[in-house]
Amino acid sequence: MLLVASAIWGIAGPVIKFTLSELPAITFLLYRFTLAGILALSTLPFIKLRLPKDPKHLALIFLYCFLTTTVSLGLLFLGFEKTTSLVGTLISAIYPALAAAAGVLFLGEHVTKRELLGITITVAGTTLIVLDPLILNGSTDTTTLIGNLLVFASLLVGVVVAIMAKLILRHETSPLALTQLSFLVGLITITPVAL
Repeated sequence: MLLVASAIWGIAGPVIKFTLSELPAITFLLYRFTLAGILALSTLPFIKLRLPKDPKHLALIFLYCFLTTTVSLGLLFLGFEKTTSLVGTLISAIYPALAAAAGVLFLGEHVTKRELLGITITVAGTTLIVLDPLILNGSTDTTTLIGNLLVFASLLVGVVVAIMAKLILRHETSPLALTQLSFLVGLITITPVAL
């Protein structure tokens, strides 16, 4: 399933860039969350909405939903507005390495020496790509650099929400309900920004 998700995100970069030639990022996200919100509302009655009773866990769920939708996707789309499809996709490819590193640091997961070497090479290569407009090209135009940094920031937020999801799902929360709630929170929080 992770390979399928990676393939979808590999295709997503060019699709996002093509879409942004027609619509501003925030407008596109509003349309996207409106459709997803309608779908979530229509399927919510058929799902067992198991949520923890503890207000701290509910606050964590809301924060997760906000970060995984409005913040993460907002940064990604705004970044793709300012960088190229190829560079944005290459930067996005670092996500599995960042998620693995976060798993080691925060969840005590284990990686082999070979995996650690791969993560190190991936991070070093992506750092060069992100900073390319500044370091290698010596360009004074910061638009591409800002776009690269926004895409990278969206990945960092994605890593944070991946760790949060692991923690949230330990507390009687249905993954499907969490996904549907994310769509709804995304719609609620992106609407004022878009307006």
